[in-house]
Amino acid sequence: MRVLVVEPQTIVRASISALLSELPGIDVADATGSGRDVVSLALHSRADVVLMNADVEDTDGYALARTLREKGNGRIDIILRLSTTRVQDVQHALDAGATGILTRDSSPDVMADALDCVAKGRIFLEPATIRRLVTAAMSVPPHARAGEHPCLSELTDRELQILRLVARALNNRQIAAHLMISEGTVKAHLSRVLGKLRLASRTQAVVFAYDCGLVTPHPHERKSA
Repeated sequence: MRVLVVEPQTIVRASISALLSELPGIDVADATGSGRDVVSLALHSRADVVLMNADVEDTDGYALARTLREKGNGRIDIILRLSTTRVQDVQHALDAGATGILTRDSSPDVMADALDCVAKGRIFLEPATIRRLVTAAMSVPPHARAGEHPCLSELTDRELQILRLVARALNNRQIAAHLMISEGTVKAHLSRVLGKLRLASRTQAVVFAYDCGLVTPHPHERKSA
């Protein structure tokens, strides 16, 4: 995996580059502190992943992420490092095409996990970020939500069942037992659900289900959140 590091602070940029260089299977293709160089460097160095501080100099990090996705024809993954994980910031990052979101104080192990995750075609969010997104979705009263999402009409009854159970945090084995079907069938249904809803991961499916009002939190879920 070839990684382009984008970080305005010289010491931090050097530290991240050195850390990544020690990880097996990782090649630091280049590093820069300026947003003006990112697109050309990413394309010229044939970077697979751009690990970027969202507060990059000279440009809007979110707009830059969108440009990278467009210029790279979706081939380049972008992992954004955010100063905060406020819901609106995370949503902006995901909308911009980020396939991974880290905080400025994410540990080296978490950074390595993020790279491994996006390499496998999945979106990476830290557990605390996931909890914050789900909590925000659950905090909106059902009557205040936009109503049934138009994409839900594309799902079969069985696929809706699967999505509801996924949103209730059941794993594939538990869903299979609940519906008296095989785990393979559950995986096949879930794959079709993600495809029809244009979602990249199980986590996004959970947030989607709460956000569109397909499921609502039980009282004990509100307390734990």
